[in-house]
Amino acid sequence: MHVSILCQKVEVGTTEGGANAYRGGTGVVSVYGLRLTKHQISSANILLTNGPPEQRNVIMAGWMVAPSIYGDSATRLFTYWTQDTGRNTGCYNLLCQGFVIAGSEVAPGSLLSPVSTYNGTTYDLKIRIFQDPNSQNWVLTVFEDDIVVGYWPKELVPHLLNGAGYVGWGGLAKEGKDGTSPPMGSGHKPDGNFNIATYFKHIRCYTVDLSEIQLSYGSSKEIVDDTGCYGLQNDSRQSPDVRDHFLFGGPGGKCGA
Repeated sequence: MHVSILCQKVEVGTTEGGANAYRGGTGVVSVYGLRLTKHQISSANILLTNGPPEQRNVIMAGWMVAPSIYGDSATRLFTYWTQDTGRNTGCYNLLCQGFVIAGSEVAPGSLLSPVSTYNGTTYDLKIRIFQDPNSQNWVLTVFEDDIVVGYWPKELVPHLLNGAGYVGWGGLAKEGKDGTSPPMGSGHKPDGNFNIATYFKHIRCYTVDLSEIQLSYGSSKEIVDDTGCYGLQNDSRQSPDVRDHFLFGGPGGKCGA
């Protein structure tokens, strides 16, 4: 089942390192429930990419609400891959051959519960994607105890064989058939409160020996496709030399109208 990833994006991503600089990325994201119409999709995720524009390989994982895929509006773990930025290839979870599950109690499509409440208790999902130095496959682990969900085979994403050129953390929102984009994150724009907007924290990249790299503001960039619908906010208390966490998301709507 091919699914395009062309949609509204809010993201913090790497800007330095070169074409094969990164062997993974990790971060902790707060998990929320959202009400979406049938064809809307909203996610919070980490992605890694490499390759020329027309053949860009992408792997992605995080949490998602997607009634058209799951048949409900529950918040679930998801995986995704494409060999060409979603133009002609691309698949969520296990809807086609690609991602290989490890056989653990957690799999793509697993329900994430409980979820965070607005201005109340927050619940987190730790995501870790890294290239195994022996097999060269890309492995996904989740939660604080690093449960292995499975892996993307190296043959599936050949442009990622020698590493990723870009790592991104943030959210994606795909509009419904009426052109209305869904809420992203908690559904609220950032206002400095970590109990209101969704956050990503402890964001790191991995080097070839799987050592962690902390981002700085100079080595990263921000992408907000439509500031009327969504926002991104850094924590003013952070050192200018370290970008460890940020808030993102928003209510959606007629974005770009």
